[in-house]
Amino acid sequence: MAFDFTTQQNYFINYPSLLKELLSRPSFFNNEENRYLYLSTWVKNLQNHGQLLENNFSTPQQKLELYKSIEKEPEIFQQVLDFNTNKIYLHFRISQLKDLLKRNTNPNIPIVSIDEFTGDSPSYHWSYPDDMKANSIVSSEPIVAVEFPTNISSFLVIDGNHRIADAIQKDKRNIPCITLGTREVKEHLLTASSFDLQFLIFNNEIANLGNKKSQENLTDEQLLGLSYLSTGTWNF
Repeated sequence: MAFDFTTQQNYFINYPSLLKELLSRPSFFNNEENRYLYLSTWVKNLQNHGQLLENNFSTPQQKLELYKSIEKEPEIFQQVLDFNTNKIYLHFRISQLKDLLKRNTNPNIPIVSIDEFTGDSPSYHWSYPDDMKANSIVSSEPIVAVEFPTNISSFLVIDGNHRIADAIQKDKRNIPCITLGTREVKEHLLTASSFDLQFLIFNNEIANLGNKKSQENLTDEQLLGLSYLSTGTWNF
């Protein structure tokens, strides 16, 4: 089980099927036993955090406290991750994010080419808003993305999809963009739950371990030693 913050309902994850799909993907481990140990331990960790989340909202009083907390923080971004036999919902606290940005005293906001959001191989994954209209008034705030490498992009936009669509409609060449790393997301509590954080770390760690393997030819033992599961810290 895990929790969908947009519907405020638990949803089912078939963890054995998730593990099976992960094992079917290309591996950077030399030894198959090490690979199985790594992936099965991560899936078990995700399952434990999903169960913890379910338990936290299992009674009427706990659900009431949840509804009160969501009322105080109404803006949560959800990204749906499609697996063969599962859907996983990843949530980020946009209200918390905006409070963080208000405290940012750095006037130098990075500028990113709009090409990084378009074309066949964009660096940033984003979604065209269903309610986007021509000549819509959009915010001038920078968009915000987080590190989230996949087979199609390197970063996930969690705030600013309307601004990207508007920039494309107006043929702008650049757009201000703040990109947050995994450590920053963790330190500033920008995920909605521990399950969301653990899945983010898991996804990003796999990509970083793969890079370490290809660039430095680390042994399986060295790779496992870098894992969040081994150290309890983000090591990239």
